[in-house]
Amino acid sequence: MSETPLRLSAEESKFLTKVTTLGSATALPVVMSAGEFAKLIGMVYYDTERFSKLEKIHPGLAAKINPGFDYYCVPDGWFEAPIQLGELEHVALMRQAAIDIPDFFTYLRCLSELHKRRKKYTKILSAQPMPTMVQVSPRSLMEYGHVEPEALASWLTWRKFFYDLDNRSAQETGYLFEPILAAAIGGEPKGNLSKPLSQPLGALTNHELRRSSLANSEVLRGSLKAHGPRLSSAPTTLRRDVRWTAGRQCRAGHR
Repeated sequence: MSETPLRLSAEESKFLTKVTTLGSATALPVVMSAGEFAKLIGMVYYDTERFSKLEKIHPGLAAKINPGFDYYCVPDGWFEAPIQLGELEHVALMRQAAIDIPDFFTYLRCLSELHKRRKKYTKILSAQPMPTMVQVSPRSLMEYGHVEPEALASWLTWRKFFYDLDNRSAQETGYLFEPILAAAIGGEPKGNLSKPLSQPLGALTNHELRRSSLANSEVLRGSLKAHGPRLSSAPTTLRRDVRWTAGRQCRAGHR
């Protein structure tokens, strides 16, 4: 594949960075090598039953990245084992796959997200610290005296440890599903700071604000009517605060 121009476009560079890295600035970063990335492309060829096309064009490379099995049947060590590749040969492979496989980039993006999250969770399993007594000792108040203190201390520690692991698993699963679901409906995942739908308060017209205030005041008046007897027995400060809020809403609605 050496005849392919060894020059990355800006779009290709951005895509490669996105699919091969995860949490670069965190304590548990995930970075795929060029060989691991090429093997993921080989997995896409295998899953889409188009591996024969690659074998005809580049038999030597195909032999290096042929998984031979479904993704979940391939050991992690196979992906991480180094292979010999030419300079930017993985980029040339990516370009070829885009020609051979429909929706290749979507498939690769989703598969790489799964692969990276699995790699990260493997790191979490090996790095998760054991809880300290300072963290778990307050929980002993609920169970102290029912079992021996030594058994209770062990139970609280291991229970917290497994809960932490399960919580991290749920968190990583949620991060995994977001881009996959977005790709499934033909969209792009959006972060918290770039919500696709938003309506700032300034976008509401004065008429809409008045209608909202009137609706709120109607709800408050209905609540006061329904709970009047109960409210009359409440402390004076509470009654004053509720009636002041209702009156303020009514005045705002009729401006």
